Amino acid sequence: MTTPPLLTIAIPTYNRVKLLEETLLSVIPQVTSQVEVLVCSNASQDGTDELMGGYCSRYPFIRYLKSEVNRGIDANIHKCTEEAAGEFVHLLSDDDLLLPGTVADLFVKIETYPEADFFFLNIRSFHAPLSEASMLPPNFTAVDDIVYTDKNAFFEYIWVFSTLMSSFVLRRRVWRAFAERERYVGTDIYLTYALFAHAARSRSVVVLARPGVAVRAEYTGNYRIFYAFAYQWGTLLLKTSPTWGYDPVRMKRIFRKTIAYDLPKRVYSIRSREITSNFDLNSLCYLFHYTWAFPAAWIYLVTAFFLPRRVHDKLYFLDRMLVHRSM
Repeated sequence: MTTPPLLTIAIPTYNRVKLLEETLLSVIPQVTSQVEVLVCSNASQDGTDELMGGYCSRYPFIRYLKSEVNRGIDANIHKCTEEAAGEFVHLLSDDDLLLPGTVADLFVKIETYPEADFFFLNIRSFHAPLSEASMLPPNFTAVDDIVYTDKNAFFEYIWVFSTLMSSFVLRRRVWRAFAERERYVGTDIYLTYALFAHAARSRSVVVLARPGVAVRAEYTGNYRIFYAFAYQWGTLLLKTSPTWGYDPVRMKRIFRKTIAYDLPKRVYSIRSREITSNFDLNSLCYLFHYTWAFPAAWIYLVTAFFLPRRVHDKLYFLDRMLVHRSM
């Protein structure tokens, strides 16, 4: 009987053959006998089959699975976690790159923190092509790894980056113990719903200080922006997570932070056409379904639709001053 690998690096993909190859080239030099690479294609029609046929013939540690129909990103991620054989699964986006030494460092951390059921990889954003000069500072500035047994504190620390798939390294048996996870396929943040349930069942979770993944600064996704990052994110924080034992007050704090720091940037990205989307009625309903009840929405989101960014930033600075003074 073959011993299961310690780690599966699972890459869901759809019609990104050139980016996928860059991702594979960052992974393959780091593979050891304890690693498998799993690529799940969502019915790609752009030459992905031919690319993966070549790689699978050269590298026996690579498995390639293809769906006959496009089932959506959530279903493809779910398939990755179902098909992975490793004790741990690193979910890596097909447009992100594994930084050198990440796998070796992760194996050390798995030994260092045997109680950990989830590792959150720090990231560095970059402007292609990848080079040290093109990379921004690490997303999280902690000097040392942070071990959390208080899961509320963990999510307060990573907040909206709990939607960042390439940071996820999960213990597969704990992930799969959440029997209802498939229920959240189609929310566009299935991964994040499952993470909250996973963390609630975990003994401890660890944020790694060393950056492990390079994430493209240019937006390459096709999320329904406000459906995912306002409506479903709000549903998870304000309604679902408290039923799983999370503190409602702290979850509201995370949502307010999202309103202040994250959603206005998405509005400006759409206004400047950095992201291909629009402000149709459905999108606006998703955006304001939960946010309207927070004063921060009237300070940040409404002004983001109408005011230049520099004015918005001044309002934010004033709000920070007032919050600090009231503490």
